[in-house]
Amino acid sequence: MTNGSPSIPDRIRAVEWDEKKRLLILRERRIDFIEAAKILFDRVYEYQSDRKGETRFVAIGPLEDRTLVAVVYTIRGAKFRVITARRATSNEQRAYLHALAAPPDERAD
Repeated sequence: MTNGSPSIPDRIRAVEWDEKKRLLILRERRIDFIEAAKILFDRVYEYQSDRKGETRFVAIGPLEDRTLVAVVYTIRGAKFRVITARRATSNEQRAYLHALAAPPDERAD
């Protein structure tokens, strides 16, 4: 469980995406990047999922209606770049709930 992206949330200043992709995902999955991107600034369960030669992350967190979503993103400069968003899989939901129930990590950064 992390707050935003591991060790970099202080430098992130904005979120961006491809508008055509946002509209496609909104139409197909009824998930808007505008709403889904908000989880990136909250407590999320997160894992790295590199693809196409790019470092990518998958952040799992709840939308306002409590639906758990997975937001796939990369970091470009001082921005989160949303690649896609979807409902979290059952395994991702379990991992999120397990991480949420776990005591906070008390190790020094």
